Amino acid sequence: MGSYKLSRGICISGIVCFLAMVAASGATGMKDYTQEELLAVRDRHEAWLLAQPGVIGTGIGLTADGRLVIKVFTKGIRQSNREAIAKKLTDVPIAWEDGEVVAY
Repeated sequence: MGSYKLSRGICISGIVCFLAMVAASGATGMKDYTQEELLAVRDRHEAWLLAQPGVIGTGIGLTADGRLVIKVFTKGIRQSNREAIAKKLTDVPIAWEDGEVVAY
């Protein structure tokens, strides 16, 4: 896997983003958030997210079609933990990135 730069602003992956949206592919009816709104949501939930087994980082990023999402960086996360996160962040667009994270 690639390495990722984590920052308080936009997280940009070093490789082509392959994204899996939480609910279903396409996630219709989901609100389009601004960067500031997603940062506020991420900041409110970051401590809880980082306490979840398998979560190693969070950030804000873009899908291939240009939509803003909260990125959840994981390593070996269980499906039950992924589902708990999706349930807590209902209606918030999430992209999962699995692999190693290297801070620059």
